[in-house]
Amino acid sequence: MKRHVDQQTSSVTISAVRGDDTDTAIFRLELPLTRELKTFLRPHHLRMCERFYRFKLDGQSHVQAHLGWTRGDDVKACIAQVARTIRFMDVTGLAPTCEEIYGYKTFSPQQRLPGQDHATRWRDPSTNAIVMLDEPYGYVDTLFEDRRSWAARHGLAVRRLGYRGTYRPGCGIVCDLVYRVEEREFAQNVTNWVEKLDSLPEIQDSAEANLDV
Repeated sequence: MKRHVDQQTSSVTISAVRGDDTDTAIFRLELPLTRELKTFLRPHHLRMCERFYRFKLDGQSHVQAHLGWTRGDDVKACIAQVARTIRFMDVTGLAPTCEEIYGYKTFSPQQRLPGQDHATRWRDPSTNAIVMLDEPYGYVDTLFEDRRSWAARHGLAVRRLGYRGTYRPGCGIVCDLVYRVEEREFAQNVTNWVEKLDSLPEIQDSAEANLDV
């Protein structure tokens, strides 16, 4: 399956309103896409993936949230997180899933990948292959051997990506792709797609001050 990462033919507006009826600021980002948003993002996806916290679809090419008196820097971080997640979905064709890659749901650290944090799970609609993006802080590298051996015992593999992830790049976060060993070829495809992603556009607020992400 081939993804055309560089062929941007559509776009989505991601916006967040900060404040109340008497004092409002609007933050906005225009994100180029390789296909129309409606072809891959559904309302239930926003409920299934925590990266879309409080954001909802508003029309066919607009995702919006009302974030109250959230700090301006945090509003910017929320928009950037949504943008990175939409871009990930756009270029990979993957959709959020509630299904665990382990085959069972657990909150026990002993029953999941050591050091797992900020993880999201993704399904390929055409093959039902499932991968997990695990985005822990960099100290997880002290657990490298534990993570690799635990994964091997459970029929999984862990691959460090040269990709900044969907959570909060620049905060010491690393991004690992976790996949089932029999889906190694698919995992390689995902790796190739996401490692071509570039930086996001700027976020603009209603005072016309550009905020670099």
